Amino acid sequence: MIYIIGLLVVGIIWGITNPFMESGVGNKQQDLFGFKSFIQTILNYKFIIPFGINQSASIFYYYLLGHTPLSLGPVIVNCVNSATTVITESRLKKQQLKQKTWIGLILIFIGTYLVCSSK
Repeated sequence: MIYIIGLLVVGIIWGITNPFMESGVGNKQQDLFGFKSFIQTILNYKFIIPFGINQSASIFYYYLLGHTPLSLGPVIVNCVNSATTVITESRLKKQQLKQKTWIGLILIFIGTYLVCSSK
């Protein structure tokens, strides 16, 4: 049970940090080899802080995969990650979620519940 809670926490962390990393990168001009863009990105605190948190959750995720069935771990994390990303992006952009989005989120959770309950 404790590992399931850990998977939920990882999904939430990933879902929250993904939109922040995307907004931290922004729209940058690409140079010939991408080196200048790479340096600007890793020096940008708006990107590197969410990235560090995201990667810390990834380390925890790989630890949890060793203690949970592979048929459950990725399913739970991806479900929570997707839902949290959609909700976080809508809050950052100050947009209301559309009815179709809510229906999609509900269907994702129902599908995840069906997969997990069959195990």
